[in-house]
Amino acid sequence: MLMSAPGMQRVTPAEEITMSDERDGVGRAQEAVEKPVRSPATHPDDLSRPRAGGSGLQVRMIALLTATIALGMAACTSEIPTQPETAGDPTPAAPAFALASNTWTLKAAYPGQGLFGSSAGMVPNSAGQSIVYLFGGTDGQGGTGFHVQAYNVATNAWTTKASRVFVFNSNGVGKIGSKLYFSGGYEYSVGYAGIVFAVYAYDPAADQMIRKADMPKATADGVTGVIDGKLYVLAGTCSGELWPDPRYCEQEPIRRLFRYDPATNTWVGRASAPHFHKRGAGGLINGKFYVVFV
Repeated sequence: MLMSAPGMQRVTPAEEITMSDERDGVGRAQEAVEKPVRSPATHPDDLSRPRAGGSGLQVRMIALLTATIALGMAACTSEIPTQPETAGDPTPAAPAFALASNTWTLKAAYPGQGLFGSSAGMVPNSAGQSIVYLFGGTDGQGGTGFHVQAYNVATNAWTTKASRVFVFNSNGVGKIGSKLYFSGGYEYSVGYAGIVFAVYAYDPAADQMIRKADMPKATADGVTGVIDGKLYVLAGTCSGELWPDPRYCEQEPIRRLFRYDPATNTWVGRASAPHFHKRGAGGLINGKFYVVFV
């Protein structure tokens, strides 16, 4: 899909801006803290705010291919396309797109119930096979804590892992080394969804979640990319539950970019984006982080 220039922006590793001297999208100075705590916020459906425009980063027009995982997988393949499922099939298969031949094939359906707000990332296994891992999500009725699901592209099969994820609508997933990192999101607590600070690294080989340094702010609905072994997180929503505590925001829309260094297990602030990106999409092209917003 070809995106028009007003709907896309590029983020590059620019000169570092410390948490104490940069201002966020609402014009208030932000500060880093050592031990953030989690606090509930409103339900994600109540967090919409008008979005402000801006300028500052170079804008490009590119063709962006996106893949969405909900009840199934989308993947590049050279297999011969099959016909669509017939009426009455108990479980719909998932489509996979063959880039070279511009065709679709049906793949193994996601084995669990339909979820909202999941995120995914890929890490090869020891045999070099691409394995896509699906994290978190909610059933829309307050259910979370679903097991990680792993899809093997080579065998077209799903495996349920022991690890569980309790958040949905996180800030996305990024691969650094052999681990997948994800941050923030909503977690149901005391009967409603609260935005969290938590950051995890998932080790597929050990099927283990490793807690990392919390984000400087409680955020969700963002996008994540990896450049030079560092995690870049452009959040879409910031909790205002305990404002003026500096770990929260005066307004929930946020344009702040954060960077995580796994070598030091620390976060720093980077230049704010010109636009808000709640539940946007992002991708890396030649070392640059492109973000699409709606």
